[in-house]
Amino acid sequence: MQLSIIFLVIPDMVGIKIALPLRLTSLGLLSVYVLLSFEIVHRTAVAMAGAAFVILIGIMTGIFSASASFNFAISSIDFNTISLLLGMIIIFAILGETGVFEYLGIRMSKASKGDMWKLMVILCVFTAINSMFIDNVTTVLLIVPITMSVFKTLKISPIPFIIAQVLASNVGGTATLIGDPPNILIGSAANIDFSSFIINMGPTIAFSLVASLFILKFLFRKDLAQKPLHLEDLLSQDEKVLIKD
Repeated sequence: MQLSIIFLVIPDMVGIKIALPLRLTSLGLLSVYVLLSFEIVHRTAVAMAGAAFVILIGIMTGIFSASASFNFAISSIDFNTISLLLGMIIIFAILGETGVFEYLGIRMSKASKGDMWKLMVILCVFTAINSMFIDNVTTVLLIVPITMSVFKTLKISPIPFIIAQVLASNVGGTATLIGDPPNILIGSAANIDFSSFIINMGPTIAFSLVASLFILKFLFRKDLAQKPLHLEDLLSQDEKVLIKD
């Protein structure tokens, strides 16, 4: 109800002229975001319902005919983006089954030698690099369980490190043309090639990652000062046995 008032009533009250189709589609878009945020309904159903709503508004307001709605819907889909995301997710899902990420998780933990700040830096850089080539959600789903397993052995709360990895995933994904779905859409629409995108975005993202790490170091300084209780258990693990194929 409140959303309807914002888009349908308030513009007229303040003298802003907004076409009815734009108001209705804006209302639909915001409703989709609200439903996705609270996970009230499955995200696929929400997305499909939002798309159907926009097409219905287009037909009812005369933007296009019912017969042309199918062509409009198909032309609005960026198959390049969907195909690229699908391919990357399949590749990294297969890699995840091989145990390579668990192997790397143990190796990185051993490299830190019990220094929590050093471990946070290593994990964040690793996450950011992975996120440059796969989308953020897939990166987090692959790497966070490994982090939780490592910190379960160390008997230390993984929460600060998970927060850091989520942040690093978002920062790293912005650096390349294939790191985030919005980047793929932008590159496809503007005909930007991979090298041009990373040349322009890379330096800024590198600075942002370094700045984020020092902010995280300040925010979680108490957690980073902890000493792992079972470091020997981690160091004694043979990471090679985690490689399944």
